[in-house]
Amino acid sequence: MENSRLSAKIDQFAWVFNSYVGEIEAATLGAHEQTHRKILYFSVLEALAQTRYPKRGPQKACASFVVKYSNWKDGERVSLPHLVAALERTDDPRFEEPRNVAYRRLNKWGTGGPLRIDRDPGKTEVQKLWPKNSSGTSLEIPGLGFDWKALQHRRLLYAYRSKLSHESRQPTASSENPSDRFPIYEDLGEPEKPEWHLVYPVGFLADLCRTGIQNLKAWLVSEARNPYEQFLFGRFLIEKLNDSEVQVRHPFVLTWQC
Repeated sequence: MENSRLSAKIDQFAWVFNSYVGEIEAATLGAHEQTHRKILYFSVLEALAQTRYPKRGPQKACASFVVKYSNWKDGERVSLPHLVAALERTDDPRFEEPRNVAYRRLNKWGTGGPLRIDRDPGKTEVQKLWPKNSSGTSLEIPGLGFDWKALQHRRLLYAYRSKLSHESRQPTASSENPSDRFPIYEDLGEPEKPEWHLVYPVGFLADLCRTGIQNLKAWLVSEARNPYEQFLFGRFLIEKLNDSEVQVRHPFVLTWQC
């Protein structure tokens, strides 16, 4: 009986989130519906990621989830235009080799587009070229405070989400078609100086959600996990106040005064 109750909860969880995706896809959201639809899809992805990784921060949880459970293998790739932009901002000779390789590679793109992100270098390729300290850890770019891992698509996707969710704007000027299902670059610069704008299309985000729901459900079944136990439900907006493991030491009791 216990197994059947757990199975019912998992089925209900998957059904609810699949219905969210369907409703988002079908909703009429006005003149800026593409932006609004993306924000809603990101809220679904974050909820799924937190279900799987409740002890991680939202950014790390989402970056892991989209690769492992949404099956986004290109999420591990390093965005070449972002890599070049980062390496343009340092003259540290230790970054000379990755800079030369990145510049030559981006030069081969020419101009125009759109181009899919499967042209971007894989993480192993960049990791091998990247300078390291004596302990073998990748060096951060001076003045920027990050290394190549910050330029992976699984990290950039969350930065894209933050611009949409917190500023209600598309982070880049690239356009997209309703039928687009893969992230793309589009060159919007001058002929002598290309500017590659990255866009994660709305249909691509919908696919991440659907695949993520399917694979998360399979994980919940295999691990016999109740998805609702990953969250602290309660009336308080600060989650610690809903945590039964945090002891109430001085309970409030209403006293009537005459």
